[in-house]
Amino acid sequence: MRRFDAMQAFKPAIKSIAAAERGVIGAMARRTQRLARSGDWIAKAAGLDATREFQGAGVVIAGLLARSEAEWLLDDEGLSRTMARLDGDLRQWMRLRNGWRDILARFSQTRRTQGGDGPV
Repeated sequence: MRRFDAMQAFKPAIKSIAAAERGVIGAMARRTQRLARSGDWIAKAAGLDATREFQGAGVVIAGLLARSEAEWLLDDEGLSRTMARLDGDLRQWMRLRNGWRDILARFSQTRRTQGGDGPV
């Protein structure tokens, strides 16, 4: 991911800042806001913000970024561990999303067959 490639030159500084800010509420809030903005930007760039199916994608992506950045700070093997974490998290998100979509489809179908007013 280009994000981690671009940050690589600053990794020692980022690692130092992360260690210094660990447990500081204000710093955690700022980091959360930064990740949320990044997640929203990535979702919009991927066209995910415009679809009902992907509402909240920016929040999910922000969570994936947080986990990936934490792994990246520990990753001394290039980006192999970081990409493994990100790939695994993306696969899990897609499985959960697909499972949730299937549950909603079944629920909607059940409502229609029982005389409900259509999709939820």
